[in-house]
Amino acid sequence: MRHPYVRRPPRHARDPRSTRGQRRALERALRRPQAYPHRTGRVRRIETHISIVSLAGPFPYKRCKRIDLGFADFTRPEARYRACADSLRLNRRLAPAIYLAVVEVTGRAPKYAFATERSGHRGPVVDYALKMRRFRQVDLLSARAKRGVLRRDEIERSAERIARFHRRASACPPEHRFGSEEYVRGQIEEVLAGLEREAPGCLPETIAQAQRRLADDLAEHFAYRRAAGFVRECHGDLHLENIVRRGNDVAPFDCIEFSPGLRWIDVTSDLAFLAMDLLAYGRGDLATRLVDRWLLATGDYAGMRALQCYVVYRALVRAYVSILKAPAPTPGETRMIPAAATRYLALARHISGPQSVSLVLCHGFSGSGKSVVADELASHLGAVVVSSDVERKRASSPLAGARNTRMPATAYSSASVDANYRHLASLTGTLLDAGLPVVVDASFLRRSHRTCFLELAKRHGASACIVDVDAPPALLLERLRRRAKSRDEPSDADEAILTRQTIESEPLDASEASLSVTIDATSPREAMRRVEFWQPVLTRVGKPGWLAGTVAVD
Repeated sequence: MRHPYVRRPPRHARDPRSTRGQRRALERALRRPQAYPHRTGRVRRIETHISIVSLAGPFPYKRCKRIDLGFADFTRPEARYRACADSLRLNRRLAPAIYLAVVEVTGRAPKYAFATERSGHRGPVVDYALKMRRFRQVDLLSARAKRGVLRRDEIERSAERIARFHRRASACPPEHRFGSEEYVRGQIEEVLAGLEREAPGCLPETIAQAQRRLADDLAEHFAYRRAAGFVRECHGDLHLENIVRRGNDVAPFDCIEFSPGLRWIDVTSDLAFLAMDLLAYGRGDLATRLVDRWLLATGDYAGMRALQCYVVYRALVRAYVSILKAPAPTPGETRMIPAAATRYLALARHISGPQSVSLVLCHGFSGSGKSVVADELASHLGAVVVSSDVERKRASSPLAGARNTRMPATAYSSASVDANYRHLASLTGTLLDAGLPVVVDASFLRRSHRTCFLELAKRHGASACIVDVDAPPALLLERLRRRAKSRDEPSDADEAILTRQTIESEPLDASEASLSVTIDATSPREAMRRVEFWQPVLTRVGKPGWLAGTVAVD
């Protein structure tokens, strides 16, 4: 594959391996501003376990170390070029403004420099680098989370960006084993064995047993997901430290390029890494919002069946990496477990433990504000929202969003409404099976619809609550008129539909009223963002779901 600044199939580098002195000369040369075709100021050098990054003014230049790690061998120049080229291709899918070009390092000692279109080559090619655009470290979402300024709109944009990325990602694994049931099991067993090898006894047997049990239960799920095209060329390392805020948008970067098996994964596994990281930062509200917004954009409710397994796996991976990064013990000493690893293990234990589920029905007329109520309640409950308006317009293709068009009148006939409620019940059952609380955003004005969902809750052992959203008629009309002017509103409800609702509505009976909590639709949204506002509902449904999170990792 050809790339900018590489004007022909590359003349692969003459690797200066004959002497260590030549390699040291290369490193010294690339610390000098004269090696770069632009103003740099002081050149800073950063090393990771596989890369060397030269921060040269507005551009970082990332090169692979000449090392063989077993899973990645960069000792030959062809491999280093391929890694740079793969990184450019993969990362431009999500961050084209950051990833610019593969550039060649040319010359002879001691005057090595980067070649450009203008300057051409100054001698033989000796290495390759990935040229990027620099950004501020304070704009990393991890840095914003640490400062306590990470906002919900940044997570919502991240969810929407990731959903679009997953929808467009390649869906044909290059090897039959990637994403298969055997491959996923192997990845889980690898991290379990690694933890036991590096820090014997650190992993409670209950967590290992729970993961293996989940993998057994999900065997058919893994196979189906791969066959159905949900194993795609994903990011693979999607956590807060690999997402940066750029203006009013966000850009995930630093995809895994060195291991196809770590990026050809189920889209749900990709999402789970970021959800786990938000839980690790103590932001269960944002983890819930991430998953909810991603589902809103993709409709991939069936994938949630494995979310818990993937989130625990990601927590164990981070615990394992934290242990590997810690200083090795001297002979005869016991390895000390880093605090971060301890907390990741605590998070894994929390998610692996017994979970309770709940089902909340948002009841009220069109325009009452049920969608706002459902949205705010879900964040406190660790729940997924299932919306009748969105699902009515959902396209049938995989990972598809809702159509932004007005539905015909037939979509609101009695038969169509009944069919939509049956579809909502199916999605709700799938989520309850996955161990996730559910908030259903629908009018629920007919008793038969409410009865269907309350029986569904009973079959799944879920606590049930009806949130009755009460709004005066004048407010309903005002909101519907305002909504009619918006192009982004998923609901098509108008005054005619509201009139029909008021005629056909069946009030809550005594048994339903005993399960209900009334919410004043005139309450400001700011009040709804405080947990105290929802205490009557939380008291009725019991313990929030695991996605709400309780364990923070520094």
